[in-house]
Amino acid sequence: MRGAVATLIMTALLMAGCGAVEDSAPRDQAAATPPHLWPVEVSSGQRFVNEAFGVSAVFPAGAAVCVAESGTHHHGYYGRVGYRGPLCSPSADTPEAVVLGVYGDYNAAEHRTPRDVRTGDCLSEFPDEAMLAPDGQPFALRNMPSVPCILEEEEDRVTILVTGLAGRRRGDESGVPTVTYSAWLTTSRGRLHGDKLLFQQFLDGLVLTPPAPQGG
Repeated sequence: MRGAVATLIMTALLMAGCGAVEDSAPRDQAAATPPHLWPVEVSSGQRFVNEAFGVSAVFPAGAAVCVAESGTHHHGYYGRVGYRGPLCSPSADTPEAVVLGVYGDYNAAEHRTPRDVRTGDCLSEFPDEAMLAPDGQPFALRNMPSVPCILEEEEDRVTILVTGLAGRRRGDESGVPTVTYSAWLTTSRGRLHGDKLLFQQFLDGLVLTPPAPQGG
């Protein structure tokens, strides 16, 4: 993978920690504990909410859900379907797991379209069949301009990434976006067809609401 969005996802998958729904580490967890050693939060169909970036997601029941971090800031969540380990170990340790993720970031002002965000990260663009949802339409984030693509593959693994822009600067009527959102599915080529439905259900359950800008 290469580029900003690809780096974002690799960071989320390899360096993220697991936490409670209220976007914090478990109460009894020592502050110095590396995030990848936090215990997983097993999904029972509840919503995982990150208010800082306006992310609300529902993962399949039984998925091992982790907080996606950048530094010490929580940006969203990723969940591994079929992973039974107790800790948020790096994804390289669980290559068989199906991964669903969502990430928000305040880096949108330099971009005018979703294509600007992911330029250089993608191997292919629409109308690649792998980027089509079960209904035959391109995967998309609801209520915002978004585009899908396929990220660089590793061995049998493939990642479908959907990137969108939302929000507006305070007092700015030009519609310049303030938040970048990314959602992704990582799975094997052999499972891709069946996991597309899982990804579509995940996207349908996302609620992405850009918080009010703090600056002028």
